[in-house]
Amino acid sequence: MESEINPNNIHAIITDVWSMVKIKIESGYPLSSEKSLVFLFSYCLIKYIDPNVELVVDFESQPYNDLQGKSKYLDLIIYTNEVYKVAIEFKLPKKSTNGSSNQTDTRLSLYRDVARLNYLVTKGINEIKIGIIIFACNESSYLNNKDLKKQATINYKTREGYVFDSRILSSELIDEIPLPTLPINFNWDPTYFDEKNGYKQISGKFAYLNPIFIG
Repeated sequence: MESEINPNNIHAIITDVWSMVKIKIESGYPLSSEKSLVFLFSYCLIKYIDPNVELVVDFESQPYNDLQGKSKYLDLIIYTNEVYKVAIEFKLPKKSTNGSSNQTDTRLSLYRDVARLNYLVTKGINEIKIGIIIFACNESSYLNNKDLKKQATINYKTREGYVFDSRILSSELIDEIPLPTLPINFNWDPTYFDEKNGYKQISGKFAYLNPIFIG
């Protein structure tokens, strides 16, 4: 167990907790919605952190009040020290009974979260020092990006091994917010999908993006 959340252990904490979450999901824990994923992650985090430490888990705070865009809400803030807060955004696109999820909107929304988290970190809003993206899906198209045709989708890739660099997308602004200056890597956990044939066949219940750290 970790006794606190700090810059030296945040990557290890998030990686370990995400592993706990994946095991629970693949063992049958239901994910009816994105909120289910947020609460499951929070539950695993609470189990992971030393119970003698005061861990704050804050849902749906509003640090984006000064920004344009559809939502002012942040999925999750966690901290054990008020001067080192961690902001987390979650994504759970799922196949519907009528077909696939809206990939164009989801990809753009993912990049929007990257830009918004980067804004919080660079501005030091509410003592947020690092932002994290947690993403799972049950559609292999997010891993492949094979049939991208719409320009809005082409600009926001999520395929395995893809690296986006704001120096390449320098003209891109999401809700008038720039993307981070450091490259962002999209790497998917190979444990939960078949690597044959270009990641076409997901072997687990979901595919899991390795957490993206911003800041």
